[in-house]
Amino acid sequence: MNADQSNLINPEEIVANRGREIGDLIKSHSVAIIMYAGKVIQDSYRALASGALIRIQNRQCILSAGHCVEGIQRSEYSIVIPITNSRHIFNPRIVNSNYQLGNDCDWGYIEIAQHDAATMEANRSVFMNLDRVQIINIDDIALANDWFILSGYPRELAQVNDQGVSVQFSHISTKSSHSENSPKSPTTSENEDMPCFYLVLRLDSAVDNVSGNQKVSFVPGLGGASGGGCWRLNTYPVSKSWDPSCLRLVGVHQGSTDKEVINGIDYVFARQVSIEHHLSLISHDYVDLRKEIIHRWPNISRQFS
Repeated sequence: MNADQSNLINPEEIVANRGREIGDLIKSHSVAIIMYAGKVIQDSYRALASGALIRIQNRQCILSAGHCVEGIQRSEYSIVIPITNSRHIFNPRIVNSNYQLGNDCDWGYIEIAQHDAATMEANRSVFMNLDRVQIINIDDIALANDWFILSGYPRELAQVNDQGVSVQFSHISTKSSHSENSPKSPTTSENEDMPCFYLVLRLDSAVDNVSGNQKVSFVPGLGGASGGGCWRLNTYPVSKSWDPSCLRLVGVHQGSTDKEVINGIDYVFARQVSIEHHLSLISHDYVDLRKEIIHRWPNISRQFS
């Protein structure tokens, strides 16, 4: 450890002591997507997905996993987005959507109408700008040895009744399987060109993000959290002046492995896709946004050369 690194704050202390702040900020940039087959009634409820809200210039998008956007694009499906302070059914108009799925690809986005985005913002949702986005690769993850936050709306925490579908936001703080001394999943790739990286979820303990206590904790199944944002804590190279504004969106959740037992301990490995692939897809689809995205991340321009 060099001299600069020795002055860094402990990321485990951050997630233990400031978990409520972290959760509140990430939740403001997050959304649940409820899919119905036809009319929005209990019997037609079909699926739950998650997404991260982003604004690029005058366009508001929900970033998600490709298999979630594929479901949203089905003509027979209606989608509902729960918004704070609103009891009516909020069914935003989709302006455009696209996704990539298959051969390790699983990412996509939907663009929603500006007036619907304004309704969401009036109800405490926040479309982040590109300053809150960070592109990282596996080498970056291993070097930083940082913590990440997996977020979304797990189906296991949802309640379906005659009043509709009630969802609950979840955020789990953990490390990457690519980091030093982390358990390695058999499915973990060390190839920096692969679109995915993995987070480690130990099933017998977790940091309670409200009390800060390390204790036996319920880790919900991650179905429904697909498409939820993966956030980097960014304690390195940040000094001890860390606050939640240091958080950066680095990916979205795609899926998870079955339970794996390593040295007698139960783990699940949650697969995340780098946000770079969402930005590349948006750059391809929107020529007017391409210049700003490539100015920030020139490597994306390789796809258009």
